[in-house]
Amino acid sequence: MTNKWWKATFAALLVVLAALACPIAAHAEDPAPASLSTVYLAPSTGDDAASGSSPDAAVKSFERAKELLATDGTIELIGALRPTGIVTYSLEGKGDARIVRHNPDWADAYMLYVEDGASVTLDNIVFDGQGQKAADGLVRAENGSSLTLAEGAVLENSLTNSGNFGSAIAAYDNAHVVMEDGSAVRNNSTTSAGYGAVLLVNGSLFEMKGGEISGNRSSRGGGVALLASEMKMSGGTISNNTAYGSSSGDGYGGGVYVSNYEAYSGTPGSDVVKGADARFTMTGGTIENNHANVYGGGILTWAESRAPAGQTYVDLQGGTITNNSADDSGGGVVAFLWGGNDCHLSISGNTEISNNEATRFGGGVFLYGVGTSGLVEMSGGTIKGNDAGWSGGGIALYQISTMSVTGGSITGDNTAGSAGGGVFIQAQSTLTMTGGTIEGNNGTKDQSATKGDGVYVGGTFEVADGKNGGPVVDQNNDVYLPSGHVIDVIGSFSGATADNPINITSEDCKIEPEDAATPGTKLVNYQEAAGGETAAQAADEDGIYVPSAKMLAQNPTLGIGKSEYTGQTNYMTYVTEDPTLTLEVLDMTAYTGGDSHDSDPFPAPRYRARMNAQLEALLGSQDITDLQLTNADGEQVALFEVADGVYVAPALDEQYVYTGLNPEGRGARSGAPDDADAGTYTVSLAADEKLEVGAVSSQPVEVSVVPGTLTVRYVNDAEDVASGRAEVTTPVISADQLAGSDASTFRAVLDGSAVLTTNNRPELGLVGTGNTAATAAPALLADDLLLADDGSSREPVMRERAESYLEGQGISAARRSWDFQYLDLVNANDGNAWIASSIGADVYWPYPEGTDENTKFTLVHYSGLYREYGINGVDEIDDALAATELSTVSVENTPYGIKFHVDTNGYGPFALSWVSGTDGPKEPSTGTPSEGSLPTTGDASLSAAPVLLAGCAVAGLAALALRRR
Repeated sequence: MTNKWWKATFAALLVVLAALACPIAAHAEDPAPASLSTVYLAPSTGDDAASGSSPDAAVKSFERAKELLATDGTIELIGALRPTGIVTYSLEGKGDARIVRHNPDWADAYMLYVEDGASVTLDNIVFDGQGQKAADGLVRAENGSSLTLAEGAVLENSLTNSGNFGSAIAAYDNAHVVMEDGSAVRNNSTTSAGYGAVLLVNGSLFEMKGGEISGNRSSRGGGVALLASEMKMSGGTISNNTAYGSSSGDGYGGGVYVSNYEAYSGTPGSDVVKGADARFTMTGGTIENNHANVYGGGILTWAESRAPAGQTYVDLQGGTITNNSADDSGGGVVAFLWGGNDCHLSISGNTEISNNEATRFGGGVFLYGVGTSGLVEMSGGTIKGNDAGWSGGGIALYQISTMSVTGGSITGDNTAGSAGGGVFIQAQSTLTMTGGTIEGNNGTKDQSATKGDGVYVGGTFEVADGKNGGPVVDQNNDVYLPSGHVIDVIGSFSGATADNPINITSEDCKIEPEDAATPGTKLVNYQEAAGGETAAQAADEDGIYVPSAKMLAQNPTLGIGKSEYTGQTNYMTYVTEDPTLTLEVLDMTAYTGGDSHDSDPFPAPRYRARMNAQLEALLGSQDITDLQLTNADGEQVALFEVADGVYVAPALDEQYVYTGLNPEGRGARSGAPDDADAGTYTVSLAADEKLEVGAVSSQPVEVSVVPGTLTVRYVNDAEDVASGRAEVTTPVISADQLAGSDASTFRAVLDGSAVLTTNNRPELGLVGTGNTAATAAPALLADDLLLADDGSSREPVMRERAESYLEGQGISAARRSWDFQYLDLVNANDGNAWIASSIGADVYWPYPEGTDENTKFTLVHYSGLYREYGINGVDEIDDALAATELSTVSVENTPYGIKFHVDTNGYGPFALSWVSGTDGPKEPSTGTPSEGSLPTTGDASLSAAPVLLAGCAVAGLAALALRRR
């Protein structure tokens, strides 16, 4: 053979290889289709050479059975799968195919054993018990082995009637079970005394990251039962499971059952629970719509009395427990200590326990005999919308239980039929609150029939401040005190205020006379650690305890005050209290000048009106506007409401006494008709003014007016501004008024959707000369910089700060001209009180002399300088200027001036600068890529095609070259 022949042959081979490398020329042979709708698999006795078409011709391996199985077919299992090592069982691509038992095999009832360190993953595969009774469940994992239910793994329809332990999964002795998204354990059931569709025993771990456990039934743990084992739930759903049985010991834990021990009877030694800690931790996921025939619709933790060792722990850090129910008690969560080792329950984070129901006690949480060790704590989360037919809609403490609440809320209409809409505390039980909130409970029940919409105190109820302040029992949730019971204040306590007092209802109601000759009913005990008698006196003065509406319906003059009876002076008790109206002048801040409803430069005083409980009880369905108010001249005083519970009263004559900066002070309004001096003014009724209220239901009404403080900020030429001889404001305009506005002045443009509030405080409302928001006059205050005490300008200092800032931003400060201005939004018809816009405002700065639309400007803002220098502890101006932070503000040159946007709190001093003698900025390039430029993104498949074709071409050229050589 010649050398040419070899070359030609080699070239031909290259052409063939190149053709194979081209996708167009490559084809794969399709496998022969599987055809058996039922394949018989006998892992112990089968033969993979067999047909798999009958029990007598069963195959041996799962892999061979899958090859033979048609889409939507069934594998009938004769004997259990017992894998070793790392194995994945999957029927992906087989439609609704599943594995079932050939017949219930009483000798080897589990379908899958995961033993002795094996690691098995179930992926897109269904193990179906078909509702046939079997000795055991579907899968057993033990001795350090692991089982993972991945997406598409389903364990369903198992019915155990012998062992009754784990109808779907039984995991023993340090086994590890994981459920992932898309997996399911559903419609499995035990009979008689059974434990869980998923059972964990003796140090086993269950991680539920996703998937669902639903529709299962068992006597303890309808969904999951943990015995001396641990479960971590971070996702997935446990739903519609049932714990069946009666009060004889079954029907516990519809969703999850947690116990440190169980004395199995007649079980092999390997199955015996050793007695150790059992722990359930929930950080996410949902437990919902589960039911217990007795206790614990969602979760029940049972500290077993016979346990040789171990405690139970339920740690709820997140997730939702909702719409579960119990025929007896504990619709959501139950902590049950039956004379055994300690039982721990923690509720924290964003946990939600909601809309659960119990026939008797504890719609949300039920504590039974958990002792006095303080092992139950709520530091966060929400308990809401739960219902108890008897007592404790949110929480019930029963049979010597103790709980501490340091945070979270018991709210959202928890309800109870007879006692404790929020919390029920039975005799010898204790609730200690050093944080958290009880509010809004029992709103849908007949409150007149419920003892304690907030709390029923049949045991001990302790309150004190915690690290985040005091606990709050809202005024709409009364505390019910049976005879002989009190609220115990065990430390400093700030959780109750005059605005939100604790409302008390009591079984006993004895009023202490003014001479304290006889004692009144003890209601609140200020212990020594809380300050004793001194703290009780402060509570009396602050008015933080009031009789509930239920008590006032019986006696409208009933009040709560400090007892003066010897031996109980550290207690609060019932006293007689006159109906009282209190008007409190709210603090405000304004600039010198402006107009108001009294035709003076002072803002209209805002009065927060408070009626004590006695006056409210007398008025019934009426409100404060139904009171007959008169001033010193006998004229009727009309109240105009500017915000909820806040009013202005034009008919009252107030005085403003200067109290800040000027040591001489200023006199009343008649002596000081304006606010020319910056500083603080005490606002009160004038010396010759008085406010009287007509009797209500023949009961005299007392009136109290509490002074407030007006803070006045500096302006230049204050005397002229205060007297109206000079103006520092320009009315705010709308966008369509801009074209006709004076471009030589500073202007502010407000969008019609802006919400304006006085001092950025909604409670101050917005008023004008006519006492309504419609008569307000929003305006832009524009003022030159304040002069120094020696009369010199502060511009050099301000300029130095701005130049240093610009240099730090990489902007040259050379040859710059500067203009300075102080800006703020005010209400010119409310004494120049500063106002806030919810969406800010656009401000137009007039072009400085020698500049126009072609000039490039830079605008700098000095933050936090609001002209209260030296007032109310604010730094003096020089110190404040040294500490201020600077920032640049985006500007736009327009025909109407230099436009920039100011946010709600973005006012104060501004510095505008420009470089003299330079052209304005050039327009940026708007060039587009050339027609031949390459795109940076595209379809990878389109890019790959030329490469493959190029490969084929190269191979062909190589062959051609060989031929030519």
